[in-house]
Amino acid sequence: MIDQVDRAILEEYIKDSRQSFREVARKTDVSPGTVAARVSKMEEKGIIKRYTIQVDHEKLGYDLTVLINVNVSGAPDFFEENNALTALVEPNAIYNTTGDNDIMIIAKFKNREELSNFTKNLLRMETVQGTKTQLVLKTLIEDFDKLR
Repeated sequence: MIDQVDRAILEEYIKDSRQSFREVARKTDVSPGTVAARVSKMEEKGIIKRYTIQVDHEKLGYDLTVLINVNVSGAPDFFEENNALTALVEPNAIYNTTGDNDIMIIAKFKNREELSNFTKNLLRMETVQGTKTQLVLKTLIEDFDKLR
């Protein structure tokens, strides 16, 4: 899928997506033209989806992190027929899962009232049968930007 050069370029942009091709070229020991061409190909293939920043949510007042397990009726068709869940603004991540629950939501809230309103709106959805919410007491590691 990707070789060591692509991997090195990706690792540099994960550290700082504002770097120029020239800066990444210097750090990866390839030419700026090679970096530009490789980045362009990775964008075309969808490996690089977008360029963004990493935000400290707690410093913005989002002190509550929760994991919400959701059971829905008609789980296989849920995502195709119901865009209401994926249209919700609050979630940081929504996963279709195996096991006892159909969906896992990871979300951050400023306070219990926001969490309560979100949960109530979720439970109002016709296909949602129930939820189980877990509150994160302390974030030990949170990094979705690592290459595996």
